[in-house]
Amino acid sequence: MRTVLWTLAALFFGALVVSSLVDIITGFRSGFTDVVVGAGHLFLSGLAASYAVGRARKGLASPKR
Repeated sequence: MRTVLWTLAALFFGALVVSSLVDIITGFRSGFTDVVVGAGHLFLSGLAASYAVGRARKGLASPKR
C-alpha cells in the first residue's frame, strides 16, 4: 500500500515539475520575478519527485512479508 502512495506522490510532484517549467517559460513575458519563483518551484518539486520515486522503487524492490 505504501508503494502505491509513493507512486501517486511521484506522479503528483512530477506534474508540479511540468507546471514549474510552464511557469518559467511564460514568466519571461511577465517579468524576471516570475522566472525566479518558477525556478524555485522547479527545484523544490524536483527534489520531492526524486525522493518519492526513490521511495516507490525501494518499496517495489523490498521483499514481501
